[in-house]
Amino acid sequence: MGLCEEEFWRLTPRKIGLLLERQKAKLRREETLLAVLRVDMINFSMRRPKEPLKLSDLIATEDLPKTERPKKLNRRHVASQIHSVMGALMRVTSAPAD
Repeated sequence: MGLCEEEFWRLTPRKIGLLLERQKAKLRREETLLAVLRVDMINFSMRRPKEPLKLSDLIATEDLPKTERPKKLNRRHVASQIHSVMGALMRVTSAPAD
């Protein structure tokens, strides 16, 4: 993680967890880049396979970056939810104090 022993012992468990997650993400990114390079080398070599390899052939699918588009929000539904929350807040703030 790039810390000396003294720095490590001063960290809170939460900070250690965050540093570990950052380290894991860095390692996943490096592994993905290497896998992309391997797939390109295999698919474009002189003895390439009949069926081209995919990135998912070399990396587990849960390690691949998510490229899904977010679900489209229904604007009327969101507006009605905001309206109901704001209405509830207005009722709470305008209630007489005991």
